[in-house]
Amino acid sequence: MADVDVSLVADEISHLIFRVTNLIPGVENKLDSVLKGLRQMHHFLCDVDAKLEQNDEVKNWEDYSKAAQQVEDIINEFILKTIRKKGFWKKELFSWQDPRSPSKLHDQLKQMESKIHDISRRRGLAFEECIGGESSRQDIRGPVQKEEIKEQLITGVTRLCVISILGDEGMGKKSLAMEIYNSNDVKEHFQCCAWVNESEKILQEIAEQVKFYEFKPDTRNIREGELVQKLWEFLKTRKYLIVMADMWFTKVWDKLRVAFPDSDNGSRILFTTEDPECPIKVLRPLNEHESWELFTEKVSVPSKFSQLARVLVSACVGIPLVTVQFGALMSIMKADHDWVWEGMQELSNDWDRRFCIRALNAYWDLPLYLKHCFFYVVCFPENYEIPARRLIALWIAEGLVEVSKDGLSPEEVAETYIKKLIRRNLIQVAKQKIDEELVKTCRLPIALRQFWLSNAKEANFLLSRRKRKSMPSSSSSSPPRTDMIFRLFDNLDENHLHRNDTNPHDFQPYRYLYSLLSFDLRQGSKPGEDIENFFHRGITSTGRWFQLLRVLDLEGVFKPRLNRVLGKLINLRYLGLRWTFLDTLPPSIGNLKFLQTLDVKHTYVNNLPSSIWKLKHLRHLYLNNNRLEPVRGGTLLDLQTLRGVLVNKESQVKGGFDRSTDLRKLGLTCRSMSEDSQQEALAEWVRKLKNLRVLRLKSTDDLGQPSCLNLKSLLGLGVLSNIYLVGKLQKLFEDQFPPSVTRLTLSASELRDDSMPTLEKLLNLRILELFSGSYTGTRMVFSSKGFGQLRQLRLWKLHELKVWRVEVGAMPNIREIEIRFCNNLKMLPDGLQHLSTLQKLRLWKLEELEEWTVEKGAMPSIREIEIGFCNKLKMLPEDGLQHLSTLQKLKLTGMPKQFNAKVNKDHGHQDWFPPSYKAEYM
Repeated sequence: MADVDVSLVADEISHLIFRVTNLIPGVENKLDSVLKGLRQMHHFLCDVDAKLEQNDEVKNWEDYSKAAQQVEDIINEFILKTIRKKGFWKKELFSWQDPRSPSKLHDQLKQMESKIHDISRRRGLAFEECIGGESSRQDIRGPVQKEEIKEQLITGVTRLCVISILGDEGMGKKSLAMEIYNSNDVKEHFQCCAWVNESEKILQEIAEQVKFYEFKPDTRNIREGELVQKLWEFLKTRKYLIVMADMWFTKVWDKLRVAFPDSDNGSRILFTTEDPECPIKVLRPLNEHESWELFTEKVSVPSKFSQLARVLVSACVGIPLVTVQFGALMSIMKADHDWVWEGMQELSNDWDRRFCIRALNAYWDLPLYLKHCFFYVVCFPENYEIPARRLIALWIAEGLVEVSKDGLSPEEVAETYIKKLIRRNLIQVAKQKIDEELVKTCRLPIALRQFWLSNAKEANFLLSRRKRKSMPSSSSSSPPRTDMIFRLFDNLDENHLHRNDTNPHDFQPYRYLYSLLSFDLRQGSKPGEDIENFFHRGITSTGRWFQLLRVLDLEGVFKPRLNRVLGKLINLRYLGLRWTFLDTLPPSIGNLKFLQTLDVKHTYVNNLPSSIWKLKHLRHLYLNNNRLEPVRGGTLLDLQTLRGVLVNKESQVKGGFDRSTDLRKLGLTCRSMSEDSQQEALAEWVRKLKNLRVLRLKSTDDLGQPSCLNLKSLLGLGVLSNIYLVGKLQKLFEDQFPPSVTRLTLSASELRDDSMPTLEKLLNLRILELFSGSYTGTRMVFSSKGFGQLRQLRLWKLHELKVWRVEVGAMPNIREIEIRFCNNLKMLPDGLQHLSTLQKLRLWKLEELEEWTVEKGAMPSIREIEIGFCNKLKMLPEDGLQHLSTLQKLKLTGMPKQFNAKVNKDHGHQDWFPPSYKAEYM
């Protein structure tokens, strides 16, 4: 749809206004005026996209897209010319040196402003014609007629009655209730009416709508208990109708019923709900014939796709709203085009058509900003697991994340976008962070991928399809009208990066390129050479393209050659070089004044150029144990993430690193920091990071062996949730960690005393990992009621541990326990049997483990047990596994032959194993 073009232009102008603070008077105001007009056009096209059918009126709106493209060209040319002027980088402000440029820009913008105003006037004339009439409304009530419910509201008994319209999501409950509520005969029958949705202030909203506050203006701020009493008194003398829309009856009614008097005057309460425990008026689903009739009211189905269409409509399971939305979506996407149906063809063989139909309907109702974000996910390779960290940074770099009015950071806003797309079934969680309940990686469901790709292309997300015109005269500054590529994903079309064009005009489609993402994982030097050649040819050509490029993501591309071209990509926001094995970064990286994310993790880059301190807008810096020495006056105030930095006794912590105080994530390796003053400076810096959420500290000597880690109390870091510490601590204090910690990993800590009494008091701790040398004692006790929120426990290489006791009531929410290389542990604690939520148990290389008892009723939720290289464990618990009725998988690796034979003999052919049970011998 045209709205994608309009939004991109509007976003570009908005970003431009934000940056341009030194233009001559008048120009900035003119940009703001055009922005306002574009926003109006954008909202209008959103309405068209969401509400109008494919008809003659809609076809007449195509000139809006053409106008948007003209404004886009003006703005892009404005940026390109501006960034070539001398003094562009002076104080990071634009500076016009040519006195003729402002007047020309004024004229161009004035012309476009007039055009936009003209479009707006035409919108005012035509908008009501398109969507204002009765014909645009959809009847999705289903078979239950509204007259039946109206009759119950208006006639019948005079006592107070509660009536509920019950049905699944999308059945049309709310639409039916709204029709009834707004009808004249209902409004005239009741003295006061209120329509409320679920919120924390339902009573206040009812009081407002029944005009209670007009009679009692001094009661607006009274307590809820007083409001209940006074509202009851007010309603007692009136015949009232209260509609509770989309509320769970049993949850709400018991709390609110005391506010509604029964004056025997015919008052009514009407619920729309999915709660089966309510007085019901059930909406039944549509039958097959009704569903097809409703769908074909919206869509003209080509005869060759009729059978497919019926299959898809049946997947709407008779829900009127789902059927209507699906039909509207197909109509808007020009269902007479074969590509739409061909993209849907894959659904006919998908086992979960209902899931896909709901995803399609969710897309139909998707806000425009989320459509852009979703298209980004669509363009990644099939089955690609996208780290949420990476996706969020890409969205922000592209300007797709809106500024929060609630003070949230762009990253926090983007996290809500991911959650919204997941809730709408458009993307799936691949891996989740249990400690934070956040998404770690996500992916696009395979079903419908080709359909989404076709839709992204049709929506001009990747390129703008324009009719070719003759080449402009030499006096014209406008580029020829041709397809303009906005985003280049080489997995979708590899011809872009791997061809050898030399004619400058062949690079014209890349003039407005915003993003380039490469997934070229070929071995050898060719991928890196292709990247260099592509950029070099474009930058050195007459047009000097790529100066609008915001995103360059080359993750996994082997050694891309960027030294000659990187410093010329001056509009870059995101530079992803992870896993490229690159060995150097050029000093010209300091030219990338707007860079927000630099990722060189898993590369061979050892020394960073000092010019990196010029990147004043840098928010995320991922290194690979690199030294990063602050320079005089160098401060990265916007920095949120600093990972993979190596500091030593020569590093400037005080007066250097400690000037970055807004960090959310910090990962440092401290090498040979033996001086107390240096350790003190580091500890004080960490304590100043009040917004810190993730802390990873590793302390080593010159040989890379763990050394002392001077760590003071972190109690003052109130939002710190993830701590990873490698180094000698020897003792933990009561106030060592804040209660906000959800994940704690300790390694080489050399704790001599049992620290469990301290750690089990961390009330929000979900993951505890005690790795090699973290505990050097022989005895460990998990006391009753300790570790109340713990989900995962990992004990690795605790070589001195001999006795581990788990008391009844400990770890009441544990799901997974993994024990590896605890060589002196002879018995598993009896308390494991009382862990009713335990699902996975892994035992690996417990060389002294001899006994394991499983009694009847033990571990009632266990699904998977894995045992490997426990050579002294002669057999599984005698008759024990018979009690584990939920066990689905038993994996045995490296166990003695007699052990495997015993298992096979005693359990391999018995019928008490569940159907899903699987034994593996490796």
